[in-house]
Amino acid sequence: MADEGQKTLKRSIAAFVAVILAAIGAYVFYNYEWGGGNSPDACHCVELIEKAQSGAALSGEEMRDYQNCTKKYSNKFAAETQCWNERNKK
Repeated sequence: MADEGQKTLKRSIAAFVAVILAAIGAYVFYNYEWGGGNSPDACHCVELIEKAQSGAALSGEEMRDYQNCTKKYSNKFAAETQCWNERNKK
């Protein structure tokens, strides 16, 4: 009987650890793959798009932000328009 209780306890702990690791993995994937709540604002996107179009090298973080920008805005004009709207909203 004690053996079965220990096996059940070990399985429960393993399941709990698996759920915690899955949650951490999902959080990291969301924030780094899709930008999460930290996606760059439109004005920063304009700067990144201009830098990329000029052929300048982007750092790892800039490349991630640039990819998020291209998902968010169809082109530089759309980002510029949104930037202008954000600046004039104040």
